[in-house]
Amino acid sequence: MDMMTARTVVSAYLDSSRLAGSLLLAVSCLLASSCRSEATVTDSRTMLHPDYWLFGRDLPRIVEGLPRTLAAAIETDPRLFLEDCKPLLRERRDCIERAWPSKGLGDWAPDDLRSFPAGGILGDRPDLSLRAPALAALLSMANAARQDGIDLRVSSAWRSRDYQESLHGRYLSRADADRVATYSMKPGLSQHQLGTAVDFAGIGPAFAATPEGRWLAAHAREHGFSLSYPAGAETLTGMRWEPWHYLYLGTEACDVQRAWFGDSQRLMARYFEGQGELLARSRFR
Repeated sequence: MDMMTARTVVSAYLDSSRLAGSLLLAVSCLLASSCRSEATVTDSRTMLHPDYWLFGRDLPRIVEGLPRTLAAAIETDPRLFLEDCKPLLRERRDCIERAWPSKGLGDWAPDDLRSFPAGGILGDRPDLSLRAPALAALLSMANAARQDGIDLRVSSAWRSRDYQESLHGRYLSRADADRVATYSMKPGLSQHQLGTAVDFAGIGPAFAATPEGRWLAAHAREHGFSLSYPAGAETLTGMRWEPWHYLYLGTEACDVQRAWFGDSQRLMARYFEGQGELLARSRFR
């Protein structure tokens, strides 16, 4: 083989090698692109929890309306969030959604009200009543408090719509409507009408610093009671701080409230009013 022929052969070999390399690179890029595309499709089709018919593509609807920090936590671990929500959808959803009813309660009244036991650990107040589960939990909590040297007393429990209307009217006779709106709900919107809300004796901001107020702040959620109007949340709740006003939601709901909703009863209740149907409808086991 002469020199000219050898150069031609080498040049052809190099050209073919470059072509093969280019083809290999192109194929690699195509495969990588395909894998990225497939990963995105797989993610959107991934079931978020084995007991829900919900997938990655449903996440935007699941977190819709939540503050970004809370939505991000759910997006990071949707399976755990949905697992925690299961008992709420099964047993507590109705109570949670009604806690902050956007459309009001109308003349609705619970059908399982029970009177406080006369002369019991909560004092001689048989004129007060709560729904049966709430009263049982309250009595259990009062027993636990007494073991710690704390005597809990209740000043207000269930109120009918008519009672709330009368009370709200008295407040309006003494102050302007804007001011009254910060400490008294309009008829049909009061949590007391639910039969699961209690005002503990000692109404006023000073209650927070009393032994009873401090005990409740530390232990009420362990018994299923949630503070409705916390300090610093006035803009969110529309109500002034009421360290004496608690709502019975159940221990599971209190745990979910703390873990996923910034310990805000209002945010959790509005979330379930909006997305509760989506989660309940999607759950099949």
